[in-house]
Amino acid sequence: MAQPDTGDIVIRQERGDPAGIYYLLGTAASPECVIAHTLQEAVSQALTIAKRHGVRAWLTTGNDFVLLGALGGNTGRARMPKTKSNALRRKGEIA
Repeated sequence: MAQPDTGDIVIRQERGDPAGIYYLLGTAASPECVIAHTLQEAVSQALTIAKRHGVRAWLTTGNDFVLLGALGGNTGRARMPKTKSNALRRKGEIA
């Protein structure tokens, strides 16, 4: 069974009183840092973040994981370090 890598985005469903159900987004290896109030909002945010960082997005309800999208993660491509010059190079602003 496939599982998220350390940098992949993971959505976790939580129940809270009196808020009801909400969704937490974070990476597989770090605490959640984004709260969404609907699953649609959570998936949209997770896919956007995953695309921006070249990782995958997942949904979990416990020990099972569902892959939502592979947007550059685990493609066999080497990832460039996240530096300002590399970000500008990707945008074509510098050679």
